[in-house]
Amino acid sequence: LYTPVLQTMARVVRQQRGDNDTVYSLHAPETSCIAKGKKHKKYEFGSKVSIASLSGSNVVVGIANFVGNPHDSKTLVPTLDEVAQWTGQQYARVLVGKGYRGHGQVGGLAVIIPGKKAHASAYAIRRHKTMCKRRSAIEAIISHLKSEHKLGRNYLKGSVGDAHNALLAGMEFNLMLFLRELAGNFLATMFWGFFYLVLSRKLRLSQNDTCS
Repeated sequence: LYTPVLQTMARVVRQQRGDNDTVYSLHAPETSCIAKGKKHKKYEFGSKVSIASLSGSNVVVGIANFVGNPHDSKTLVPTLDEVAQWTGQQYARVLVGKGYRGHGQVGGLAVIIPGKKAHASAYAIRRHKTMCKRRSAIEAIISHLKSEHKLGRNYLKGSVGDAHNALLAGMEFNLMLFLRELAGNFLATMFWGFFYLVLSRKLRLSQNDTCS
């Protein structure tokens, strides 16, 4: 019964600074230290999650949780596999950040990374910049997932709980988009219905005035 706890304690006693398998939490030994590279928050503790969304609609079509702290370039293929499994579609290209350098093409899918393109025409450079600007939308999606959809703090146990929490956050975000679209269509329908009702009433009154 206490074997996993004793094994974790043994790891804590033996670990040294700079070890790759450092234990940061006794109740969640799978927790990893993730470097953010930002001045206000240099590190985060948890598990790495990779998110894929559609450009334009912002619908989350793939979300994968990773045990440990793999490099971003190692998370691209599993995330694309999640997208193919969920949507059943193949896309022509994927927009990624600079952390995914080294991928030119993955399974026939063009990988577009921000940065200068050498030996390219002015039109190609301008088109490349335009496509890369769309990638910044994922930052707002990640922020919403963390602050509003419980991705920033997981209360489920273990690596399986981490994966389930990420999946539920993505589902909740998509449901929010669906309800917002539904509410917008409903309000638009109510507005135009009221408009036609008022218009028909005015036409009816004008016809009565003419007849009299």
